[in-house]
Order: sequence, then structure tokens, then C-alpha cells
Amino acid sequence: MLRDQALRFLLAGGVNTALTYALFWVLVGWLHHQLALAVAFAVGIGIAYVLNTRFVFAARGNTGAALGYPLVYLVTYALNALLVEFGVRLLGWPPRLAMLAAIAVVVPVSFALNRWWLLQRKPSGGVDEVLAGRLLLAFTLAAAGLLYAPGYVGYWLSDDFSNLHRAYVWALKGELLQQLSGLFVRSVSEGSAFFRPAIIGSLTFDYLHSGTRYAGWFFYNHALHLANIALVAAVVGRLAAQAGLQAGLGASVAALLFGLSPLLAEGVWWVSARSDASVAFCSLLGLWLWIGRPGASPQALALPLMLVPALLFKESAALLPLQAGLLWLAMPELRERRRAIALLIAVGVVLVFLAWRAHLFGDAWQVYGGDGPAAGPFERLGAALASVRPWSLGLAGGQSVLLVVYLGLLVLAAVSALVSAPRPLVVLAAAAGGGGALLATFLNLGGLLANGEGGRLLYGPLVFLAVALGVACARASQASTRAAPRAAALSAAVLASASGILLLWPLLQTAWCTQSVLRQTAAAMPALAAEEGAMLLLMPDHVGPVVALRNGQGPLVLRPLQAEGLLHRILPTLPQELAGRHAMYAQGLLGQLEAARLQYWDASVVQFESATHAPRWPERIGCWSRTAGTVVEFTAPSPEDADVWTERIFAAARANDCLLD
Repeated sequence: MLRDQALRFLLAGGVNTALTYALFWVLVGWLHHQLALAVAFAVGIGIAYVLNTRFVFAARGNTGAALGYPLVYLVTYALNALLVEFGVRLLGWPPRLAMLAAIAVVVPVSFALNRWWLLQRKPSGGVDEVLAGRLLLAFTLAAAGLLYAPGYVGYWLSDDFSNLHRAYVWALKGELLQQLSGLFVRSVSEGSAFFRPAIIGSLTFDYLHSGTRYAGWFFYNHALHLANIALVAAVVGRLAAQAGLQAGLGASVAALLFGLSPLLAEGVWWVSARSDASVAFCSLLGLWLWIGRPGASPQALALPLMLVPALLFKESAALLPLQAGLLWLAMPELRERRRAIALLIAVGVVLVFLAWRAHLFGDAWQVYGGDGPAAGPFERLGAALASVRPWSLGLAGGQSVLLVVYLGLLVLAAVSALVSAPRPLVVLAAAAGGGGALLATFLNLGGLLANGEGGRLLYGPLVFLAVALGVACARASQASTRAAPRAAALSAAVLASASGILLLWPLLQTAWCTQSVLRQTAAAMPALAAEEGAMLLLMPDHVGPVVALRNGQGPLVLRPLQAEGLLHRILPTLPQELAGRHAMYAQGLLGQLEAARLQYWDASVVQFESATHAPRWPERIGCWSRTAGTVVEFTAPSPEDADVWTERIFAAARANDCLLD
């Protein structure tokens, strides 16, 4: 019997492959290739279910089995991807050979999973959903772990350089405790009101335990994101249980949409963007304990207790009591005295926090400062909404069709889930918590950057929007007439996640490539500095949606990344700052740097506006060439005319295919 089933499985697989490939061949003629692939893959899963149920195993199909069946193929796909990566990266095999070896392993595993799912399941639909949910959550954690794993061989970006250098200087001077405690009475960034001592504390701790080993810094971000994925599922599970619902697939689908969303990936790959993920972790953990299990006493005080570190990571945590309060109002099951007291304490904590901010900065809420008059709330909101489209296109990086598919599937999943929701008021309360956080971000920020940067700001809002979708997809204990819209919501959510991964992977590739460029540039600095003459090194501010050097110009050529300070020999410069550098060199900046020979940045030593040294300009210009894969250099033009000097440097950089943005 087993041998016959195996032969029929191979035959069915061959038929399925031929049909789906033929469908892809037809669709790709008038659809984007990624969309054609997604449609063909989804149809292939349906064909596989019919063939394996009726022809291979002669099993009885039902709704529960059909809803969970795509997870079997997600698991086999993840195993296939892992084996191919293992063969290529670790064994050095060519991709085609690695794929053949992977197939030899995956086919029998796929057969075993199909047989187990279709023949060995218990008949009740609830058990099907529990198994499917666990399988999907395991897949999500594994996929997020694998997709972000290349970050361990990555490198610092932008503010990361400043945070590393700051911690090094504090430790060198023996001022760590003094400086960290001082963050409670001042902003962490000049010209703004960033009251975030916990984020600087966590980055300083990274330096103390990992030094200049980047993997130790990235571990915090990666582990935190995986923890947040699990917590999203856990919070949905507890809310559903309190409402008398079965979370089933709903909790895991919420975790899937959140954990593999391309919109918030910046909050993971960029070390200094961890504040949003840290707030999400504290908020989710506090909320999970505050909700508690049905029939058990909640650990309600965890909410205000976790709120304290959340506020010290970022001001957006001030919305947590309101978000929890909406759930308290929407769910009579949560209206218990201890939870109400905890909410009131949390409100008090926020009021104290806002009062302290007002005392320090003259404003309780506004974070981003500026010299011009402040725009009104409606003007800021209008500008923010107008920036969403260019920001989205910048994030998608030319994959606008796939972005439309992704967002369309999300809308379909949300609408279908709301129609099928057994407790729509709870869903709306959670969605309002996420929407309110997004609105507050827009009002504070005033707009998103057109290059796609800023996805980290969506991390917190997407937590509550994912929770809302998860609760909406929870299943009532009794038979429901809303099975069809629920199935549509779950299917659309899974397909949205699949298309989201197709958007996420190029984003991560851009991030890792940018980090590789910065790492190789830093390694090349000593050799470049040893050559005759000072070099102006033109480096990108950002690469697509990925921040690059920006705020890390000086630290890139100073200790601890360099064995000795090289700022008097190598002058990293952003493209948008090139014209201004001409005037600095005219005022003797090169002479000041050579006299100081800085090992770490000291603003009191270098006075940009003082003319204490003779005018002099760098003899060499360098930039990172995408074609050469290294720093190329060329002779500096005559500095007599600032505009001509700037234009000729840019022309030479473009001729050498230099990475400028």
C-alpha cells in the first residue's frame, strides 16, 4: 500500500508540475512574472490537494484540512530553500546541483507530510486548526530567522557608527554611568527632543559585550523581532480565549503577516532603529500579562510596569494605556477591578512622563524640532498622507505591481475578516489602537521620505493591526454561517504574506549589500590613508530605502573601527554636503585636522568657521565604484571655482559608476 501511494504521489506531482508550469507560461504573457508565479503556486496547491486527497491517499477532504493544507507546502518550501542555501553557501555547490540534492530530500518529506496531514489527523476541525496554527507559527519564526540571518555578517549603518563611537569614547574616558544617567535630563540628539535613554543604554551595552563585533549588536534586533512575532500570536490567543473564541489559525496568520511584512523590515536590519521593536516588545508583554487567562487572576500591574521601559525607549509608548483601554471598553470580560486599576496607574505614568518632557523641552509630545514656524495638525496630516504614495514606491524599488498586489490582498483580508468576525467591536478596538498610533506618527513626523526610508515607524502600528486581524479570524465554538468570508480572509492573508516576502527579499538584499560596501570601505581605509595626499571620500547618504553613511562620517575613520584615527588623511563626505566642504577647506579645515590628528571626535578641537590654517583642498577624490567593487580614486579638480569643483567631482564619480545614492 505504501509503495503504491508513493508511486501515485510521484505521478500526481508530475501532473501538478506540468499543469502549474503551463499556467505560469500563459499568465506571464500578460501579468508581472511575480504575480503570475503567485497565482500558479496557489493553483498548484489546490490541484495538489485534490489529487493527493482523491487519487494518492483516497482520503476524505473537509474544510479544516483544506484551510491548513497550504501549510504543508510552506514547510516543504522552507526546507527546500534552507537546503539549497546550505549547499551553495557552506558546501560551495552550484545552485542547480544544490537544487537536485534538495529535491532528493524534500520529495520524501513532502510525501510523509501529505500522508500524515490527510490520513492521520483527528476528525474534529478544532484539532486541525490547532495543528495548522502551530505549523504556521513555526514556519513564520523559521522564515523570519532565515530571511534576516545574513544580518549577522552585516555592518553598521548611519547612526550606528555614532552610537558605537559614543560608547567607545565614554568607556575610554570612564564616563559611562555619568553620561547614561545624564540622558534622563537631556535629548539624545541635538536640535530635537528625543528623550530615549533606554535605546542609548542598550546600544552602549552592545559595545560593552561585543565591541566591534557587529553580530553581537544585530542579535538584539533579530531576537527581539522573533520574540515579537511569538507575542503577537500569544496576545491574539489570550484575547480570543477571553472572548470565548478559538484563535486557531487566526493567531498564527496575524504573526505571519506581522513577522514577514516588508513595511517594517527597517526596524530589524538597522541596529539603531530598534526603539520601535523594543516598545512593541514591552507593550505586547505587558498587554499579554494584563489580559491574562480566562478564569485566572491577571497579572494586571505588568502593564504599567512594562510601560516604564517602553517610554524610555520611545515616546510612542505613551499610547499604550489608550490602546489597552479601548480593549477594556470593547470586552466586558476584561472589565475587572485589577485591570482597571492597572490602567489608571498606566495613565498616571504617562502623565508624569509627558510632564517631564514638557519640563525638559517645553513641549510634552512634539519630537522633531525645526527653526521655522510649526505647521498646524491638518497641514502636517495632509503632507504626511501625500507622502505615502512616493514613500511606498520608493520602498517597493520598482516592484510597483507586486506592491499593489500585496496591499490589495491585505485589504481583501481585512474586509473579509471584519465580515466574518464573531466579535467585531473587539476587532475595531484593536484596529483603532493601531490606526491611532499611525495617526500620531504622521502628526508628529509630518511626512515620509520618498526614498522609502522610515518603515521602522510602522512597527508599532502594525502590531495592533495584526492583532485586530488575528482576533477577526478567530473562530466561534459553535458552527458559524460566516465560514466562507473567514476562509477568504485566511487565504488572502497567507497570499499577502507570500507576496510580502517577494517584496521583503530585495529590500534585505539592498540592506546587506549596503552594509557590505561600508564594511569593505572601512577595511580599505588604512591602505588609502598610507598613500600620498589627503583624500575626499564621497560616500552615499542612502541606497534606496536603506540609510548608509549619513551620521557616521567621522566615526568611520576614527577609533574603534580603525586602529588609529585617519580623519586627517581620509575625509568621508556625503554627496549633498560636497559643495559646503569647499568653503570649509578654504577656511583651513585640512590644516586643523592634521594638527589635531583626532583619535576620536572632539568638536572643541575642530572649529569649522575659524581661519587659523591656510586654505588647502584634498589632492585625491575617492568613491565606491559599483563596477569595480572597491574604492576608486581620481585626481581632484582645480578648486578655484566652488561650483565647477563640485560639478567636476560629481561628473568623475558618475563616470566611475560610483555609489552616490
